[in-house]
Amino acid sequence: MTVQNNGKSTGLGGVTGRGFRPGQSGNPSGRPRGLAALAREAVGDGRDLVAFFLSVLKSDTKALRTRKITLRDRLLAAEWLAERGFGKAPIVLDVPEDKEPQVDFSESVRTWAESLPPDLRQALGEHMDRQFIEGIETDIAKVNAEVTETMPQAAPREG
Repeated sequence: MTVQNNGKSTGLGGVTGRGFRPGQSGNPSGRPRGLAALAREAVGDGRDLVAFFLSVLKSDTKALRTRKITLRDRLLAAEWLAERGFGKAPIVLDVPEDKEPQVDFSESVRTWAESLPPDLRQALGEHMDRQFIEGIETDIAKVNAEVTETMPQAAPREG
C-alpha cells in the first residue's frame, strides 16, 4: 500500500488518510479485557508452568509422558526457572576509555602447555610452527602480488 501526498493537507494522518482525532484511540478494539486474567487462570497463576519446567529440569519422563529429555531441555528449564525465581542476571560491561584491553594469557598458556605429555607438546609446537610459517608465507605472497600490480612494467630491452 502506498500513501501519496497530493499537496492538500487536511491535517489528518495515518494510513487511511482519516487520521487520529483527539480522544480517539488508534487501536479502538485493543487487547480484549480480561485476557491476561484468563491466561493466568489457565496456568494456575503460573504454578502449572513452574511444575512443567520443574519436571523438565528433573527429567521426570513419567510426568511429562515422554521417553527422553535432553540435557539442552534441562538447561533451558533451569534458565527459565532461575530467571523467574531470581530475575535475569544483569549484563555488566566494563568498557575502557580509549585504551586497548590488556589481557595476557601467556602464563596460563605456558602452565597448560607444561602440563601436556612431552610427545603431545612437541606435536603441538610443530603444528603451531607450521601455522606461523604458512601465515608468513601468505603475507609475503600478498605483498609480492601488490608490488607486482603497482610497479610499472619495464620496457623490453633491445639487443
